[in-house]
Amino acid sequence: MTKASYNHIYNALVADDNDIVGKLAYSQYKRQKIEYILAFKEKHGELPNDADLAAFHDMSNNVSVLERRRQLASELLLPLPTVSESPQRLPEGSLL
Repeated sequence: MTKASYNHIYNALVADDNDIVGKLAYSQYKRQKIEYILAFKEKHGELPNDADLAAFHDMSNNVSVLERRRQLASELLLPLPTVSESPQRLPEGSLL
């Protein structure tokens, strides 16, 4: 990719080195880019060039898409339900 066509999506998603949500969002972007490239190769028999990737990059840099990526990434970090340290027991003789 030439300097003129450099994609700044990492900077758009990741605020700083401690921005875990942004880094997860960026990894989602990279996964989708790989899927796009593989689908393009399957359909056209060759890898996409910079011009072929332009539509993907344009869509990926859309403000609402960037916000959605961050939202989905933050949902991945929501606390998971924990198992109680003392599990509830059924009374003796109870049937399930």
